[in-house]
Amino acid sequence: RLANLQLQRFAALEDENRRLRDMRENSAGVADRVLVASILNVDLDPFRHRVLVDKGAREGVFKGQAVLDAEGIFGQVAQVHADTAEVILISDAEHAIPVQSNRSGLRTIAVGTGDSGRLSLPFVTVESDLKAGDLLLSTGIGGVFPRGYPVAEVTRVDRDPAATFALVDARPTARLDRNRAVLLVWFTPPAAAAPATVQTTSTATRSHATVPLIVAVRRLSASAADGSSSRRGCRPLGAR
Repeated sequence: RLANLQLQRFAALEDENRRLRDMRENSAGVADRVLVASILNVDLDPFRHRVLVDKGAREGVFKGQAVLDAEGIFGQVAQVHADTAEVILISDAEHAIPVQSNRSGLRTIAVGTGDSGRLSLPFVTVESDLKAGDLLLSTGIGGVFPRGYPVAEVTRVDRDPAATFALVDARPTARLDRNRAVLLVWFTPPAAAAPATVQTTSTATRSHATVPLIVAVRRLSASAADGSSSRRGCRPLGAR
């Protein structure tokens, strides 16, 4: 029995090491610098998809920073402390991210639903070229997330000819509810897509903290919320 437990432990360690290698290899083309962070705690509130990681301001972590895993975009830093940071997952109902279909090039926004296995795309019109199976990549717009990293796979596209928007769901490619470690990344956004920045006061960890995408998309969704969110039974971003 003891031998079986040891074998299981070794297998788990080997799997974790493989995932860490995959994270570093997959992010090599999109990041200038990476830092592995272990997940210390998970928010138990079912309506808040947040985790606490073991890296903070001492390591140069900043608010709005992109967080990845080996398969896709995991989320972004919401709060920074000296030795830890809180990360909001892309599945959190307060979060949204610009995405683009790898097949058709269609750009839209993927919104968290509070379900770790589902994102919503509320601004896809019925005429849009999007179908189940399409891979959604990050656009890099706004400079918050690196461009071209997997975000989700479209699982449902329901079109009602009488409606303006289709009902579209997607499944995140990142292992949002299973990761024990994630990757904090630093990258250089394209010059044309440089975001508004706020320079930190610390000279030791001099960086530019990007404005979280959550805030930017709240403004965008305000004008469309009445026409799309109410019809779909979803609350607008930022609503409680």
